[in-house]
Amino acid sequence: MARGAEALPGLLPVMGEKAQSSLTFLRMTQKMTINIETGCWDWIGAKQSNGYGRLWDGKKSSYAHRVSYEIFYGAIGNKLDIDHLCRNRCCVNPLHLEPVTRSLNLKRGDAGENIARPLREKTHCPKGHPYFGENLTTRNGRRHCKACARIRYHNTKDHHNGK
Repeated sequence: MARGAEALPGLLPVMGEKAQSSLTFLRMTQKMTINIETGCWDWIGAKQSNGYGRLWDGKKSSYAHRVSYEIFYGAIGNKLDIDHLCRNRCCVNPLHLEPVTRSLNLKRGDAGENIARPLREKTHCPKGHPYFGENLTTRNGRRHCKACARIRYHNTKDHHNGK
């Protein structure tokens, strides 16, 4: 049995894949601290410059929060991100983690808000035409200015006709 296992009774099944997960979790506990105020399990091991924890599992380096989620809940669905509901990138508490689409993760997160808010707040296109009424069209969830589209069309048409 792994050293320290007696401190976490019931956590180390004897056989199979779960045993490996439990050993990985034991290694993780040495690289995290529990923040009593937030409930976050703050990763104090290796981190990327963007604040996400990294963990070597003996074969490859992985995101610590993804490893933590998989230990407690199983495989993460195809093409899903793990969203930190606590907004703390170094947190590995599985109760603070949720698998979501990349789109939803960006909308929820700081990066998504920093990108989306200024775009939502724009009332006019870069050429000064209004983004509303008959001048507005949407494609793939993005707003487009019809006046600018007409200008581009006529410039391209004139260019091809040799004008």
